[in-house]
Amino acid sequence: MGEAFGGRQELVSNTKINRHIKEQGTFAAGEARSLYDDQTPLPSGYTPMSSQRRGALDQIMQTSQDSSISRQGVDEWQKVMSGAYLDPDSNPWMQDIVDRSVGSAMSGPQSGFAMGGRFGSGAMAHAQADAGQATASRLWGNNYNMERQNMMAAMGQTGAMEQAQYAPAMMQGKVGMEYEADQAGRQAEEMRQYQYPYAKLEQFQSYLTGNPLMAESYSEQVAKQPFQWGQALVGGIGGLFSGLGGAGGMGGGK
Repeated sequence: MGEAFGGRQELVSNTKINRHIKEQGTFAAGEARSLYDDQTPLPSGYTPMSSQRRGALDQIMQTSQDSSISRQGVDEWQKVMSGAYLDPDSNPWMQDIVDRSVGSAMSGPQSGFAMGGRFGSGAMAHAQADAGQATASRLWGNNYNMERQNMMAAMGQTGAMEQAQYAPAMMQGKVGMEYEADQAGRQAEEMRQYQYPYAKLEQFQSYLTGNPLMAESYSEQVAKQPFQWGQALVGGIGGLFSGLGGAGGMGGGK
């Protein structure tokens, strides 16, 4: 008989999942799908800036922009360091004190010379000049010594004065950072809300591909060989004639 089965064989693989596991996996997949279908917006994780905080920042910004206080402090420090208060022309307050004191000192000799009948004399003029000069010298000398001490003390404030010059700009920078942080927080929340549906989809897909309930399965391979109809017919007919020939031979022998 000819070979009815022959030629190329075909291997078919079948993967089967345990029926009970498949039922549980189907249920779990349905639950995951229901979670995915629920597109309820996320609660906002952004806390807006309170009106009190915003008002405080605005006030700080306004104060820093009006830097007259720090500017005055720096200006006074520079005057002391430059010796501006040593000069009568740049120290009108001290000059006024000296003028008043000199006037009082010069009026002293007048009464004595008047009582002696020498009022308006040259001696009286010299006495008044000496009294006024002595008073002015004493006051300006004391002022010089005091201002020199102030200058030495001001040298120790050099670092603080340098910081004071930049204080308004630094304060404005800090206020700007507060507003930038608030803006960044709002943008981050908007991005989180925007990505939320995609994150749920990715989670759903990850669940389907990595679900451990789907892993309990087995595979089987079945070998399939195509049936050769031509060879089967030829072989069958040949077998039939072969049988008939054998029968005739037997009859002829009888």
